[in-house]
Amino acid sequence: MKRISVIIPLYNGEPFLADCLQSVLGQTYKNLEVLVIDDGSEDGGPALCREYARRDGRVALHTQEHRGVSAARNRGLALAAGEAVFFLDSDDAVHPLLLEECARQLEDHGAQLASCAYRRMEGRLLERPAWSPEDERPRWRRAQGEEAERWFHGPYTDPLSGIGGKLIRREVIGSLRFDEDLIQGEDTLFLYQLFRRGLRAAYGPRGWYYYRIHGGSATGSAARRGAAYSEAARRLRDLEWALGREAYVLKWERLALRQLEDSCLTLRAAGEREGLEKLRALARREVTHPLYRRLRWDERLLFRTCLLSGPLYRLERALFRLYGRGKRRLTLRSDVQTGILTFHCADNFGAMLQAYGLMTALLEEGIPAEIVAYEPPYMTGRHWLVPYVPGLWRRSPLRGAKYLLWRTWANLSQGRNFFRRRAAMRRFRRERLTGPDAPRLRTCLRFGRLPYACYVVGSDQIWNPEITFGLRRAYFGAFENPRKRRVAAYAASLGSASLPPEYAQEFADLLRHVDAVSVREEEALPYVGPLCRGEARALADPVFLLEREDWRQIERPPDREGYILFYATESHPEMTAYAQTLSRRTGLPVVEVSCGTPEPGTGFQADLTAGPAEFLGYVHQAAYVVTNSFHAVAFSILFQRPFLAFAHSRLNARVYNILRLHGLESRLCRPGREADLDAPVDWARAARRTRALAREGRAFLRENLPGPENRDEERRPENGTP
Repeated sequence: MKRISVIIPLYNGEPFLADCLQSVLGQTYKNLEVLVIDDGSEDGGPALCREYARRDGRVALHTQEHRGVSAARNRGLALAAGEAVFFLDSDDAVHPLLLEECARQLEDHGAQLASCAYRRMEGRLLERPAWSPEDERPRWRRAQGEEAERWFHGPYTDPLSGIGGKLIRREVIGSLRFDEDLIQGEDTLFLYQLFRRGLRAAYGPRGWYYYRIHGGSATGSAARRGAAYSEAARRLRDLEWALGREAYVLKWERLALRQLEDSCLTLRAAGEREGLEKLRALARREVTHPLYRRLRWDERLLFRTCLLSGPLYRLERALFRLYGRGKRRLTLRSDVQTGILTFHCADNFGAMLQAYGLMTALLEEGIPAEIVAYEPPYMTGRHWLVPYVPGLWRRSPLRGAKYLLWRTWANLSQGRNFFRRRAAMRRFRRERLTGPDAPRLRTCLRFGRLPYACYVVGSDQIWNPEITFGLRRAYFGAFENPRKRRVAAYAASLGSASLPPEYAQEFADLLRHVDAVSVREEEALPYVGPLCRGEARALADPVFLLEREDWRQIERPPDREGYILFYATESHPEMTAYAQTLSRRTGLPVVEVSCGTPEPGTGFQADLTAGPAEFLGYVHQAAYVVTNSFHAVAFSILFQRPFLAFAHSRLNARVYNILRLHGLESRLCRPGREADLDAPVDWARAARRTRALAREGRAFLRENLPGPENRDEERRPENGTP
């Protein structure tokens, strides 16, 4: 790419302008023109810009009367001579590698728009050490057409709705310009029109665009609130409503009402009665819109209260936040149709990573989905400092007491490491799975109020009564809910080829609630198949639904290389001895990652604080992997790490099954049969089989779950317009 035009609108932005320009001029990509469009500033910003232009010929200052940020950006587009344009606000800054990485996406991968995630800096100046943690280059996601549109509306909404940090080919923009009549959201509307053109987009999830919210910024300025403040959101709502795409239309309706509420509070505080009356007139029209009646009752109540009384609105909002947060999430939401019930709450690497893989694959397939934060004590209690294990005393009170004391002592003996590991697990769960505000459901009592029409149960060992202490109705979708229409089991596991005889009848009864059945182990098909409504299928674990690069985006590599990774889900003397022998032979240290107590007396370097993201990094960086864990084997295959799998005392079926599917049976070390860790592996063939498994799994999801185009007909307007 020959030249990039960086467009910076400037209006009274002197305090942060130097920070902004230094971050641009310090880019590793040097072929730039920096167009600063001064929109009638009254401070020293233009003079500072002239000083930078004198020192660096790439900077040019252009002035105009104060007409707004849209007019400034439009003038920048008219002046730009580069093959691509990059938008940056004068109070923001960027990572020094950003333009180089974005340009590579446009040049080498055919993208027409490249963007990164945002990092908020509040009002402070950028500290130079803030660059260092982001030195590793991002792993880019790419999409085109409808999938790119789903990005704009869906999982990447926040970084894609603002124009800052976007590198866009000039040919895609064409004659499109920012609407100069809008005072807010003009960039979101501009980007919406771009994405509607079916462009090819690339997104890097690293927070390389540093933005500020402060009193003088366009986003933070209270003086700009008014009836027009919500116009962009209302336009987007009406455009999506006219298209009949209800997957996203309620999102823009909610945003428009929030902005109207914000404007009402600001105008009332400023005593602007005329503006407040105009806003109330607009609000009276908004409550007659068909979408308003589709909002939750608490949203409608808050909106009407805000128009009447500011103090009462704040009190009501505080009460809803305090008492109704969980209830609001459990009421009907039209933008998410599918709920996932799985073992996301277990402090276990594989349990959380398979949940992430399943949810991400559904979103990538255009199926709006989220994990139901069902966290019953029989799943979470085993990880408590003093563990809770149902039925612990039933068989033998003495053995139960011994186990409880031993496990508590083992947790205490880890000291702060126990709490650090728990914190790492909780951080991953909140950042990647459920979000920080999701209501925790400890029992099934509120399942009748869940908003989803479809449920995915799986994967993991959700049908293994030894794990769940009996068969649990939640993991079969066997609960009453007036909105429930369909239940699909994705790669559900029994932990073996069949269940004990005492569970046979109960399992058959519960399985009747599942409309589409797939299991993780092919060996279980003869047992499950005759009990299903239709044909049962064997599908791979959800971690195989994502590619290696997808997992690299969320991993946290360790600060070491050249080691043997040892991960045991149960004590295994033969595996321990093998790892010690391998260490002596190769001269490499053994690093043990553990979710509990490490193997005693081994001399291994133990990490007792790792979470799922750290576990991924350990597998990816390992020279060898020695394990009896299914998911350690799975990620060794995905990352193409030399590994050796040892037989588990109870869970051999699933490990052997995934090895057989990839043609890697030789990597399983069983009693009386040794395997050679250094034997050559046809990784290309294994990768082809992984891709085939992913295609099959994603096809199952598309066939059995509704995407945005499959909404209930009664929710669509009769003539496609409001």
